[in-house]
Amino acid sequence: MVYITSNATAEEVRTLAEHRKPQWARFLIITRERARPLVQAYPGLTWPHVPADKQIEFQDEVNKLLKEERIPEVDADIMRWRMAGCFRDLQRQAKPALSVSQNTPGSASAVQQEQSRPYDPVRDV
Repeated sequence: MVYITSNATAEEVRTLAEHRKPQWARFLIITRERARPLVQAYPGLTWPHVPADKQIEFQDEVNKLLKEERIPEVDADIMRWRMAGCFRDLQRQAKPALSVSQNTPGSASAVQQEQSRPYDPVRDV
């Protein structure tokens, strides 16, 4: 078994997974959809910090779905590589939504922004 480094390309990992391009596309979609609740359950954590039993359960579920579509199952190294990127991407998507909700009218930061005015040499003497 070859160890997959974090900087391996998607094409290299796809080849190791023995997936054709349509199969790889489905693998990416399945893992992203299944990862959303996991990222919400463990906000701010990376894949290696998710409890091992949850990682195994997740991999088993993904492999079951892959098997149903006659797509080759993936091992822990491929899953680790995929979930590192998936967690990162989903957490980045969640951050702008969080910051927008924090700046809604009536929140402290929105009130503070409204009170802040640019420097005026006549007014601010």
